Amino acid sequence: MRRLAVLLFTLLLAACTARTTPEALLPVAYTVPQAQTVNMVVATSRGVDEKTGAFDAERATSLSFAALTVSLPPGHQKGKVEWKRSTQREPDKAFVALRNDRLDEAEFRAALDALIPASGEVFLFVHGYNVLYEEGVFSLAQIVSDTGVKAPILYSWPSRGAVTDYLTDRESVLATRNRLDQFLRLLSAMPRVKRINIFAHSMGTMLTMETLQMATLRGDANYGGKLDVVVLAAPDIDIDVFAAQMEVIGNRQRPTAILISRTDRALKLSQRLAGGVSRLGAATPRQEETLAAVKRLGIIAVDITDVKGGDSLDHSKFAQSSVVLQQIARYLGGQGGTAPVAAGAFILDATGRLLAMPGNLLQRAAQ
Repeated sequence: MRRLAVLLFTLLLAACTARTTPEALLPVAYTVPQAQTVNMVVATSRGVDEKTGAFDAERATSLSFAALTVSLPPGHQKGKVEWKRSTQREPDKAFVALRNDRLDEAEFRAALDALIPASGEVFLFVHGYNVLYEEGVFSLAQIVSDTGVKAPILYSWPSRGAVTDYLTDRESVLATRNRLDQFLRLLSAMPRVKRINIFAHSMGTMLTMETLQMATLRGDANYGGKLDVVVLAAPDIDIDVFAAQMEVIGNRQRPTAILISRTDRALKLSQRLAGGVSRLGAATPRQEETLAAVKRLGIIAVDITDVKGGDSLDHSKFAQSSVVLQQIARYLGGQGGTAPVAAGAFILDATGRLLAMPGNLLQRAAQ
């Protein structure tokens, strides 16, 4: 019990750092030279605050849409979101919004259509637990800037954005999986969308896997053949639950990739809350039993335990290592059209470079 209290206290301390507020996305009237800009679209199952009109943490029964342009300061460092307080919305120092428009479905389709490259691929980011709407927007902007992925889409589910609401967030995942499925069907029906790549983090991986399991049971596992790469970063999923989900989903042509770390303190707390059952994101791919499971389930396990992270919890280190992000980008886009990658386990060193690689995943980054 004492250890659980210490872990919870650590999470609370991490949450005490500057958080965004709805004012963070109020558009500023100017930008600065050399500022980077990222255009994105958003689909969300969050409710809307009647007083402010901003997306909140309530659960909606229908999808809402938005389009944003986010400006990153000239001195942006890869792996970071430069942010202090909502009162300091200065384009030369912080992430700010230059555009933030609510859209109807037709307008959303048009806005996304304008972002889709010739390859027809889109990048869908599903955020994790304890994430406010504004934080999801800025996190995606950082990932896009640091990787160069095209046609970025944020799927924002109603996380309460509070470390003490872990169980409520898990219930919200179950409540919103129909909405994510609805959105993926919307994407797959768009003629110019040829490939849907999903990158999910933390509890967002549970939402993603639950949705893909539903789609499989419905008879449309790959959304009309358009679902391509699925990457699960720090997956907060019971290992046995994941195995059961994969039994339904089956081995995909492009194996599902998971990024795991044995030093992830947020997943350690999740494991304690779950009665000691191991979380997928904290597995040990160096063990023979795990290696056998990786092969059997047809997945790619990338161990980033030794990669240096920038947060005290080691829960978002995937976004804080430029090398790891570039490797992910190569897998998502740079290897598009190549032969399927063999399932297996891969180990990265402290710099993010490959130490062990039993297949050809990320081979360009290792050269």
